[in-house]
Amino acid sequence: MSLSLPVRVTRTLALVVLAAVSMRVSEVSAQGIVGTTWTLFELGGEPDDLEPPITLVFADDASVSGSDGCNRYRGACAIQGSKLRVDGELAVTMMACSESLERRAVVWHRALKRVASFDRTGAELALKDAGGQPVATLRQASTSIQGLWTVVAYNNGEQAVVSVRAGSEITAVFGANGRVTGKGGCNRYFADYRTEGDTITIGRLGSTQMHCPEPEGVMEQESLFLAALDQSATFQLEADRLTLRSTEGSIQVTLTVGGESRRSDSDAKIKFDRRRLDEEGLQGSADGLRALHYEYCIPDRPEVIAKVAELDHTLETHRESPGRVGCGDGQLLCLGNTHQPNWRKTLDALAALPEIQEIREAVFE
Repeated sequence: MSLSLPVRVTRTLALVVLAAVSMRVSEVSAQGIVGTTWTLFELGGEPDDLEPPITLVFADDASVSGSDGCNRYRGACAIQGSKLRVDGELAVTMMACSESLERRAVVWHRALKRVASFDRTGAELALKDAGGQPVATLRQASTSIQGLWTVVAYNNGEQAVVSVRAGSEITAVFGANGRVTGKGGCNRYFADYRTEGDTITIGRLGSTQMHCPEPEGVMEQESLFLAALDQSATFQLEADRLTLRSTEGSIQVTLTVGGESRRSDSDAKIKFDRRRLDEEGLQGSADGLRALHYEYCIPDRPEVIAKVAELDHTLETHRESPGRVGCGDGQLLCLGNTHQPNWRKTLDALAALPEIQEIREAVFE
């Protein structure tokens, strides 16, 4: 991926709200990209598995937006049939990131400006240049907010969104049972919740009654966070980012996927994006759902094989092949798939084993 030409982006301290342009739409409902969110997995013909992910959102106001893995961006677009064009300059925030993430962001912005058409196949979206060659491939992000989230910012009641205090952690777990629970920084809280479309209704909030003198200000923060959560009426889900807003559209709470240890060594072993899978471990379009197959290596010892077999009931072992993951001498290739109960816990348990160095998606040819 060449970086010889600079990308033209407008960097601002906040995202500029661009003037809406008329969207030229033909057969968009059939193609189905308006109102969808996508996560990048291939850029310039090379796999992209860096964290945080690059995302792309097609809004119904003739705009594209998302995260370039470093900063937030927004711009105008035009769609006509399968033709797609990103118009004008992009508005981009000014956060500083590592050199590798900034290089990746430059390549992504250049790719967006080259896009002339798109091709959607189920849960995959190919962006193509004027010659019909792919410049990027993305997978559709999940539309479910269920799972564990960490709060990164909240509305302080004075029309300002402030970051969570250093040394404190606020979490939210949206359960499949219609209950949201979590840690407010000091106390545990709980409530019923319901979603419909992009609306969310939070029921009456309850909490424990502990007092925490440290870190300083944590009790006031908890009170303000719960008030912001109570005012939440709509949500926007974008890959690993969840934004809750009031009925007037003001941001109430901003969250990211996972808990404080979500980037632990164990989690880093899993080399594919689990967010593209539904709760049953399936991916793809409604008429072509399929499990994701994964592979990893373990020492070829009976006690290790027994330990893994107890965790993963889809386990298949192969001594005659190193697999794409590249098992070496004295190692055994293991295959599994996500179409099993509690597949997320299974993957986490496997990744936590010191005998397993990495878990990769298996591709069968």
